[in-house]
Amino acid sequence: MLSALDIAGVVVIVVLFIVGSLVTAIVALVSGMVLLVRPWDGNTQRDHNWMASTPFPFFWMASWAVRAAEYVVALKPGPIRAAELAIAYTQSQVLFALNNLGVPDALSAGPLTAAELAVKVGPHTPVDWLERVLACAAAYGMLKRSKCPIAMPQTATSASPAQASHKGGCKHGAAESQQDTDRQRDQQQPSKSAGALCTAQVPAPVHQYALNGVSAALVSSNPANMSAFLKLFEDHYAGYQFLSEGLKIGKVPFELWSGGKTYWQHIKDSPRHAATFNTAMHQINQIGGTAVANSRVWRQFDHVIDVAGGVGGFMADILDLNLHLRGVVFDQASQIESAHKVWRATHRRLMPRVELIAGDMFDPSTLPSPSDSSCKVAYTLRNILHDWSDTDSVAILKAIRSRISAGNIALGLVKLLIIEVTTVEEVLPCLMGPRRGSDMTMLMSFGDGKERNKQEFEALLALSGFKLQRIIPTCGAFLVLEAVPI
Repeated sequence: MLSALDIAGVVVIVVLFIVGSLVTAIVALVSGMVLLVRPWDGNTQRDHNWMASTPFPFFWMASWAVRAAEYVVALKPGPIRAAELAIAYTQSQVLFALNNLGVPDALSAGPLTAAELAVKVGPHTPVDWLERVLACAAAYGMLKRSKCPIAMPQTATSASPAQASHKGGCKHGAAESQQDTDRQRDQQQPSKSAGALCTAQVPAPVHQYALNGVSAALVSSNPANMSAFLKLFEDHYAGYQFLSEGLKIGKVPFELWSGGKTYWQHIKDSPRHAATFNTAMHQINQIGGTAVANSRVWRQFDHVIDVAGGVGGFMADILDLNLHLRGVVFDQASQIESAHKVWRATHRRLMPRVELIAGDMFDPSTLPSPSDSSCKVAYTLRNILHDWSDTDSVAILKAIRSRISAGNIALGLVKLLIIEVTTVEEVLPCLMGPRRGSDMTMLMSFGDGKERNKQEFEALLALSGFKLQRIIPTCGAFLVLEAVPI
């Protein structure tokens, strides 16, 4: 018979085994994530499509691991955490500044100092200001910062950017660097009559900056470029300033900023904002769109009709990754006009498999209909319903439903795929933070537009002649809701 010490020994062994196994698993998971993500990697041509083909169990574990890390980071006293959240906007503003000033493009050829970057950013850029912004960006993990091989002395008096470009740059080559240092020291030797304090040498180290994973994603030549996506959210920032007032008086925050224009009216009236929006909708593939295009859900279809598909970036990804499919991009005439230009320029090899059709998604007569053959068709709505109120969403869904014949329903040939971030809690609730953030953007931009949960989607579909069949997770920000006409 086992004694108390024997039992205790067995328990200790079992506990240590379990704890050791968990620790080993966590270390292995974190190590794998670090090697795959490589946040220090400033390679501007790196292929990030591996994320789209990640096995979902690994993505599930990684998502929960990241969420756990976020909880740990937030473990701070209330006043400190409140202050931290209050100044969080500085991170996005610094990132916007790097993007707008073209810093990532300037660094794509190699590391530079603030003085060297100032010449590229603008003739009136104060070097010391730029240095502070770059140092902040590095502290936030947006750039890599390192000391130059040889630090050059700086004077305590302010210098123009042109002067600073000669004083602050890294010198490559030891002999040349020492000669330059000696020459500057001789030239800047303070005269006794001028007073030593005015031109005292300050032995401040000079730093150089280089791309990392974040800033490399903003280089214009990078296939994974996210610069327009950042610009879109910089545009959103103006509307967010009116969030409190909008909640008080029941007005859409964006419309308070725009002087009464709706979001879509503003886009229509501003070519720059329209171009930013269209490009950002394609760049969003980097945070989950490609994972949707790579999903197995497309294997069951022969034809895809993308309703409100913009200039067709998402359709191009679907066709590129699913060679058996043909597609239709359906949107307003202005978007389809732009789509023709985009496809001729960047997707010419896919053009034989796509049709670009103009119309209005609220007008059923303009929507394409599936054929009555044995062709299996998917209507897709990607990031569309969250822009609209429940009433408008039902109108869009009813318009699509009206184009599906009884014969198509009887044969089970047509399905509807809704692709959105959602606030569905049943799948990966660890991603609820970004999902709720997206919902706030919908509130700010449209008021009644929103990210919806499972029950809200079921209600919309039931009112429109559809039934939710299943929710398909992807290795990214989006979920695919598959519905069938009834």
